[in-house]
Amino acid sequence: MTDQTDPKAPTDPSSSSDSSQPESPEGQTASSPPAATATTAAPSAPSHDDFAKLLAASTAARRYAKGAVVRGTVVQIGETDVLVDVGAKSEALIARAELVGEDGALAVKVGDSLEGTVMSVDGSIRLSRKLVASSKSKEMLMEAFKNGMPVQGRVTASIKGGYEVQVAGVRGFCPFSQIDLRRQEDPNVYFNKTFVFQIKEYDPRKRNLILSRRALLEVEQKKQEAEVRSRITEGAVLSGTVVSLMDFGAFVDLGGGVQGLLHVSEISHTRVAKPSDVLTAGQTLDVKVLRVDPKKGKISLTRKPLEGDPWDGVSQRFKQGQVLTAKVVRVTEFGAFVELAPGVDGLLHVSEMSGLAAPGGPGGKKAAADLTKPGTEIKVQVMKVDEAKRRISLGLAGETAAPGEKVPVVQVKVGDVVIGKVDRVEKFGVFLRFGPGRTGMVPNSELGTQRGADHRRMFPAGTELKAEVIEADPAGRKIRLSVTKAMGREEREAVDRYRKDATKSGTSSFSTMADAFAALKKTSSRDGETG
Repeated sequence: MTDQTDPKAPTDPSSSSDSSQPESPEGQTASSPPAATATTAAPSAPSHDDFAKLLAASTAARRYAKGAVVRGTVVQIGETDVLVDVGAKSEALIARAELVGEDGALAVKVGDSLEGTVMSVDGSIRLSRKLVASSKSKEMLMEAFKNGMPVQGRVTASIKGGYEVQVAGVRGFCPFSQIDLRRQEDPNVYFNKTFVFQIKEYDPRKRNLILSRRALLEVEQKKQEAEVRSRITEGAVLSGTVVSLMDFGAFVDLGGGVQGLLHVSEISHTRVAKPSDVLTAGQTLDVKVLRVDPKKGKISLTRKPLEGDPWDGVSQRFKQGQVLTAKVVRVTEFGAFVELAPGVDGLLHVSEMSGLAAPGGPGGKKAAADLTKPGTEIKVQVMKVDEAKRRISLGLAGETAAPGEKVPVVQVKVGDVVIGKVDRVEKFGVFLRFGPGRTGMVPNSELGTQRGADHRRMFPAGTELKAEVIEADPAGRKIRLSVTKAMGREEREAVDRYRKDATKSGTSSFSTMADAFAALKKTSSRDGETG
């Protein structure tokens, strides 16, 4: 068997004319002692290939050390791991879960290039992209923090005191007070939504990233404020957003942080007890500027004109004598306001409200609040409609009158004789009701009774009396009556009838005349006692 010569082994100088290659001590044999030289030979330098191998080994050691960032190509995708060719005939693994996007789909495919951080070299090289993303994110966040640049983040959770926000893979914190200009009752309205934030604090070593969305919103708000105020003039119709609700009204944001007050009385023609009954925070609505006070910075708003004028054509909808069932909405000293239609109220004067009191008991003046209260439904009759002055006078409808029916209103003038029932008795006289919306007062001097008589006992509530109108204003509100004049009229009529009868029969005697007066007196006295 022939020995093969190692190409790298040194050759014998005698076998070759080229003596420029140094001899290696390892190339000598025991039977061939080294040639004598003037000096001892120096060790030989490593070859070029040996140096390349050492360099490659050193580079590989640094390349795959923990924490090193390497770039490779995806060569295979498994169920749990993705295989990456990182060069130098080396392959690494990275968890498939790290390469899945928010939509659940794998973000890479075979042949894609990716970058990762070496996490482990025991047995196999294990990579992670999270640390790479974090490293780059930290640089980006620090740059944004130093230069005041806004960053985009997604709200991922509501935690104690605020919200967790993911910014480029880094977890940040936004306090509740900094997420918006106004705090929302429901924190979930921001969940899983993306917003632009300003970095207020950042320290990557402490993982401290504090964010504010409100800071950016306030800057934008100030830019809008001047433009919005230029549009806020009396009579202007604007769109706004309800920001808060109080018992007295609603505050509406007109834009740029400029707010106006929509008073509860200006929300609608329909009477509103509480703003929260018809409005909600965050609701968008159109409003009209009612007044602007630049000195106090107050803006008054209304919605009524935008609903139309409810009094337009009211005289065609409500006719004199019409009977309605309506609800009491407000009670004052002089009567009760009754809602006939949204935004249209009529007044039932206190003098007309005695019929609302419980039957029985002594007559007497009672306050309107003692006779009815808001929310009570009553049956009324339209007495007079004044569309120009926006006034409708009402009377308490009769017991037999039906809603929708039209009952003629009693019209009186001086000299008319009316028959009515005692409504109440006062020290100065007796009030007599003789029809819906028609109540007259009989002074004590016109009752035909003796001085000092007990009128409460003589004329209890409900007593029927006949009286003559001695004074009446055109509105029919102030009517004065006289029982004595009515009695005198009856006497004169009785005498006239007697004279006519006597003339026809041709007889006349004093006794018969006296009998006639006596009979008339007796009748009047009996009416007063029974009435």
